[in-house]
Amino acid sequence: MRNDGFVGFLYLQFQNRIAAAINDLPEQERLVMTLYYYEELSLVQIGIAIGASYDRASQIYACALLNLRSRLRDSIDNWQRTTQTCARPPTNGTGSVMISFPPPEKVDRNGH
Repeated sequence: MRNDGFVGFLYLQFQNRIAAAINDLPEQERLVMTLYYYEELSLVQIGIAIGASYDRASQIYACALLNLRSRLRDSIDNWQRTTQTCARPPTNGTGSVMISFPPPEKVDRNGH
């Protein structure tokens, strides 16, 4: 069963994460990404706009992509760790659930 409301929510969350990751980029990388994706300029046009060569614009774009991937991967990894922790109890690697209890208190023969 498809839940369009939930899919829309996830899409919006992903868009927000991308926007936040772009905002966290260094200024020049953020500018290149904005010109490329929002203004739809080519890397040649971007190079001209920022006063750099095509090769330099391409390098900045590549660095920005690597930074975005890293930031988004960290965000997704953190989300996965959180949901795994909340969704399932920890296991010992063999599929068996690890349950830990506090050590029993020492009781003498009189029950004290």
